[in-house]
Amino acid sequence: MSRQKILVLPGSSGRNGSDRYEQVYATIEREAGRRDYDCRVISYPGQGGKMSGLLNYSSALATTLMACHEFNPDRLIGRSFGCVVAAGALGSEDEWVNKCKEAILWGPGFRATLDRLFSTTEKKLEAIKGFADYDTFLSPDYFDTLPSIENLIGIAKCNLRIARGSGDKYNTKDDLNYLAAVHHRMQPGYSREVVEVSGLIHEVIQAEVSSEELLARYFGCLFDPIIVNT
Repeated sequence: MSRQKILVLPGSSGRNGSDRYEQVYATIEREAGRRDYDCRVISYPGQGGKMSGLLNYSSALATTLMACHEFNPDRLIGRSFGCVVAAGALGSEDEWVNKCKEAILWGPGFRATLDRLFSTTEKKLEAIKGFADYDTFLSPDYFDTLPSIENLIGIAKCNLRIARGSGDKYNTKDDLNYLAAVHHRMQPGYSREVVEVSGLIHEVIQAEVSSEELLARYFGCLFDPIIVNT
């Protein structure tokens, strides 16, 4: 039997943004390896130094579609901004979508949250400069061209688990329930679950999790099969 293929779509900071984010993705990769999955974490343009390009939704989506066509994943794991990219990718007509059994959206990023945090041109420019300090280069239109995940979730042709840690500052349980309701209305032939893991935050690092039981709940959220409604 071939190994299950899992493709991880990172947030806007990616794994190279800081040692902290490197640990976030290393935590996922270690557990995937323990379960004998073939797991890859992609990088978007702008996350591999300035020469790699600039990051916005369009460049991330194009890179993701190319990676999915090549890798043919059984499962997507999106984090934060990566949830938006995953939803868009799963709305494509590419053949790999038919093979992809499920997608996990951990800590979805919402356009409304960004609009609130970066409400002026000055704040957006300051944020772009801040990302560059961590070797991540955002396109000048990054904030203005990011689509709302609420408008993309309905085209995602896949079983979904929409999840968050209870301490996530960037979304609420009601936000996730709303996404599930939209997906149910637009894609009734697929299943979806909403999961909130009490005691976790947006960035989960194995060394910071308070108990093995809590860590197991996180890993179960990322790797356990989604219960399909028949």
